[in-house]
Amino acid sequence: MRANLNGCRFVIAGLSILIFCGAGLPVWAVETTVKGQGDCLAAPADQTIDETAFTADALEKTEKQPAENPLARLAALRRTDTNVYFPIIALGAVIDAYNETHKATYREQNVRGDAAAQTAIMAWLAKELDLQIVYPFMDLTVEPQAVAAANGFGDVLTVIEYDDATPEYSVKPFIDPAADPATFVVPDPAQDVFMRQQLDFIRRARGNTALSGKAIMAWVIGPVTLVGRMIGEEEMAVRSVLEPEQFGLLLDYATRVIQRYVDALGDAGADAVCLLEPETILTNPAGFEEYAVPRINQIAQDIRARKMISIFHACGDTHMYFPAFASIAMDGFSLDRDIALSDFAALRPDAVMIGNYDNTVISREDTKTIVENSRSLLGRLSLIEEQGKCIPGTGCEIKTPVTIEQLRALEHGLKPVTVAMTNEHATSA
Repeated sequence: MRANLNGCRFVIAGLSILIFCGAGLPVWAVETTVKGQGDCLAAPADQTIDETAFTADALEKTEKQPAENPLARLAALRRTDTNVYFPIIALGAVIDAYNETHKATYREQNVRGDAAAQTAIMAWLAKELDLQIVYPFMDLTVEPQAVAAANGFGDVLTVIEYDDATPEYSVKPFIDPAADPATFVVPDPAQDVFMRQQLDFIRRARGNTALSGKAIMAWVIGPVTLVGRMIGEEEMAVRSVLEPEQFGLLLDYATRVIQRYVDALGDAGADAVCLLEPETILTNPAGFEEYAVPRINQIAQDIRARKMISIFHACGDTHMYFPAFASIAMDGFSLDRDIALSDFAALRPDAVMIGNYDNTVISREDTKTIVENSRSLLGRLSLIEEQGKCIPGTGCEIKTPVTIEQLRALEHGLKPVTVAMTNEHATSA
């Protein structure tokens, strides 16, 4: 999940806006005290977000959070023999390994729009890596392309080539930043070709016997990042400061797009939704809290109403955004490798922390190093782990091609310490 941020950072610095220095009954959906039995995790249908719960005082905020966090049930399985972890794996990172193993000839540009192929590859990964959370491969162009198609802007897809990773697919800005968002059409997920492919994956995964009992997660783009893709990152960064009212109107439209998509994902059978805001760092922290957080919480409320788990993900060093993040009403937070998860966990002890192995180096590491670094991460996360509020994984996408052996090493290294030690003892014996 890369963004062309250099120009935006220059603009932000010039404006001094950085001074304000997340088939069958799934195993996670039952009570963990009696494996395979118990009540479903679903929150009451009429449960709503208490906006007063999100104040600057973290302790007061925590006391007012809903008592039950469904993602914590999933994390608590790490206390048993279930290795719940969350590696974010890009399609381009594993397609070569899949082709070699299956004597296949898939190409990334074809599989991006092929739900059946993606389901087959994810089912293979789930078996090989003992994944408890499965997902379609992340694609931040889905909602922008859907908006462009619904509003008659045609093909806006671009391909960015990298020397050290697989190509990244992005969109060129296509909306006039000064346009009236009230005139924009909200795409219908059932009719849009890009959203339909994601819905198709969810349905296929739900019916795939190899994925029975897994938590099926969907990705959605966040409102800030969607606005950035619609009008351009630099325009978004500037207007979030100089024209906050117009920025707010654009965010309102983006929120409506995401809410309608979330509803469709729930209908398709998703268990969880991860909202992606890689362009958080292009806004200033105070502006993000004032304009983005209320919209994100509207989406969080919709996810909860659909009885799905909610996760917030942000890229980069976002420690200056902690006060804003603490006000986001989501069950889990997936933060990048630059973040000390224990620091943020102190602000949101009710939430589950997810991450944050350095995804940028794993392709260059041997299996022994991956295991060692994974255990080191578990050591840093030990306090959160003891509280049952941790799902270790990667900080962001593994984008560079990796071998299945490297991914198995990550899986082994991130096993709960007691389970890993028991397995190693049995092996050595």
